[in-house]
Amino acid sequence: MKRIFAAVAFMISAFVHAASPYPEKSITIVNPFGAGTASDTVMRALGNRLGSALNVPVVVENRPGANGIVGTLRGVRAPNDGYTIFVTTGTTVSQNPWLFKDINYDPMTDFVGIAVLGGFPLSIVVPPQSPYRDFKELMQAIHTSTQGITYATAYGMQTVCGELLGKAAKGKVLGIPYKSTPPAVLDVTAGRVAFACGETATTLSALQGRTLRALAVINPAGSKYIPGVPSVQESLPDFPIMQSWIGLAAPRGIDSKKVELLSREIYKIASDPAFADSLSGLGYASTPMDAAATAQFMKSDFSRWRDLIKHVGIQPQ
Repeated sequence: MKRIFAAVAFMISAFVHAASPYPEKSITIVNPFGAGTASDTVMRALGNRLGSALNVPVVVENRPGANGIVGTLRGVRAPNDGYTIFVTTGTTVSQNPWLFKDINYDPMTDFVGIAVLGGFPLSIVVPPQSPYRDFKELMQAIHTSTQGITYATAYGMQTVCGELLGKAAKGKVLGIPYKSTPPAVLDVTAGRVAFACGETATTLSALQGRTLRALAVINPAGSKYIPGVPSVQESLPDFPIMQSWIGLAAPRGIDSKKVELLSREIYKIASDPAFADSLSGLGYASTPMDAAATAQFMKSDFSRWRDLIKHVGIQPQ
């Protein structure tokens, strides 16, 4: 009889546990980049809206370090109960695996994609006093330079962009590394470096204030935030589109129904024009994807950057 009661009690407990509502407590979004970064701004805007939609607090926890690896590991190693999710970007998903030998995570097996929200197009920027009046003049300078034309870079995509321009021009470029994008942009503004491939999140205010000048957008669609600027693809049709992106993932093993709920609510928010408008100061471009589309996108972006990084000859550190 005791065994029967114990079995019944276990079944009731299991049923109650299975039927527990989700979410019933606060959700943490781990951002692998610092406070005040574009991803931080986007996630705080999302968190406010997501918290209202789910009726629970949504907290953004910044864990910067090692090109996003520190925070990503925090997210990957969190319990897979749906109460800790983490920010994904092209840096953490598609570039770090090919730029570093030991990152201790595999985005193809350790991540469960929830959503992609949008991103920030890259443009080729120069100081206002630059002798290069347009993109073709910059490419000609790269082609003829014996010393090499300098470019500022703070992370993988900017380096790949600079090196690809060198290859396309059949000339020499010299990457000047920085720990983060703001000081890189500052040195371009001051004329200490010739150019940069900068995302609108960090260059838009300088472009609008005319302390930077955009020669080309690295997207055939251009950018509504810097109208009238031609695309790189007008001169180089095969040049790859370059746009940073931001999304969310959960640790592997999370219940699929929780992913569906989070994906549905985040997709609604990301699809709302008011959400994109609230981030217009960053030059944000909305490209919302649900969980299924996110999984496919991460897979293709992962492979794309593997090929690009190998093509320019960057060796993992």
